[in-house]
This record gives sequence, C-alpha cells and structure tokens, in this order.
Amino acid sequence: MQFLKIEWIHKIADEPYIIYAELDDIGYENRKIEIYKNGRIGYATQSSEFGGSILSEHPYPTVEEISANSEFIPVQISKEEFERIWNENVEV
Repeated sequence: MQFLKIEWIHKIADEPYIIYAELDDIGYENRKIEIYKNGRIGYATQSSEFGGSILSEHPYPTVEEISANSEFIPVQISKEEFERIWNENVEV
C-alpha cells in the first residue's frame, strides 16, 4: 500500500485542491478524499461515492511522474496520517 497527499495548484472552483489517496500495490485507488477550497469534501471507496468523487479506473503515475507537472505537489504520507484524515472527514 501507498498513501499520498497531492496538492493541486489551480484556480478551478469545481475541482479539489487537495487529494488524499490510498493506493494498492500496483497503483490503483482503494480510497480517496478530495478537499475543495470552499470546504466541500468528496470521497470514494470500492463500494461508495460521495460528493462527486469516484475512484480512477487507471493506476496512478509514480510520485516522480506526478511531480513532473508543476501544478501538482505529491507527498507520500503514512498510513496513520491517511487514516486520521479519513476518520476526520468521512462518515461511513
């Protein structure tokens, strides 16, 4: 498993500016949280979707590949940090 926090630098009101992702061993999303500048939260799991968030059908690029685009700042985070963010923002 891999856990990422990705800051997306943009001015699009309808898109998240922070994405937290839990990825499986080959890079597919298991869970995701999307946070918007207006405070809106979206999330998705293998079995549920909320706030317009969905899991990608494609594996994530590597952190290095994500970093190559200056709009994105990816950081690997711990499972504990991901779980804390998940528990603070998701009502399942």
